[in-house]
Amino acid sequence: MTSLISVSKALEMVPGLDPGAARLDKLEGGLTNRTYYVSQGNTTCVLRLDAPHSDVVRSNRLNELSILTEAAKVGLAPHVIFSNVEFGILVTEYLPGLIWSESDLRDTENLEKLADLLRSVHGLPVCGFRQDMLEIAVSYQKYFEKHPELNAFAVKCIDIIRSIASSDTIACCHNDVVAANVVESSRLQLIDWEFAADYDPFFDLASVIGFHNLGDKHANILLSAYTGGDNATSQQKLKQQLRIYYVVYWLWLATRQVVSPKNWQVRHLGQLQKRII
Repeated sequence: MTSLISVSKALEMVPGLDPGAARLDKLEGGLTNRTYYVSQGNTTCVLRLDAPHSDVVRSNRLNELSILTEAAKVGLAPHVIFSNVEFGILVTEYLPGLIWSESDLRDTENLEKLADLLRSVHGLPVCGFRQDMLEIAVSYQKYFEKHPELNAFAVKCIDIIRSIASSDTIACCHNDVVAANVVESSRLQLIDWEFAADYDPFFDLASVIGFHNLGDKHANILLSAYTGGDNATSQQKLKQQLRIYYVVYWLWLATRQVVSPKNWQVRHLGQLQKRII
């Protein structure tokens, strides 16, 4: 991709969509994506385009497309309607249903359903692209060259990842399991697969626990539902992946702060540091 494509040009490339007739509603896409709900006649879909800072996200678009296609086949994700990696275009079906919020994670039945969903995700074929959290951490550090106050803690984060042994359990993972990426209708499905890759399946549990700061009670319910019981080995695996999650989350958020400063990000970085130290 040499430059960002306009929405109208992107729509011209999608079979069956007319830029002049389609209605677009911008969705929250954040810093790294431009995302739109598109409707035209009986067609509804979601259009995602690269944004000016898409390189902040350490994702592999081709890998995402491969996993998303497999996940959609078994009803775990929206179907891909059109994609063009070169121009940063992804069009998927729109999933009607309830988008979860953090409060949904405080319900035992929901946590059990989420555990079932994650087991299904981890049962997908491995894709052959293994997530390397150390490589991701080092790549983020380049953003802090002119920010010594961030760089010092970034070095500590990298050292933490180096200190944790690589997992010997690898599965196809979503790697960004948060409430807002869970859609519930007749079953649970996941959206936003841009971080998907082969990795330790306990990282998916860690992401939802760490992002929403779930307490021990609900974290243990999720873990027990996922593993079919509670034991010291699974607790230790989750603890290690939770530490990695906090570290990578801090680095990602610090990178966003460099690119697009926000007061809330400063506060959240401080909270994350306390969990990491």
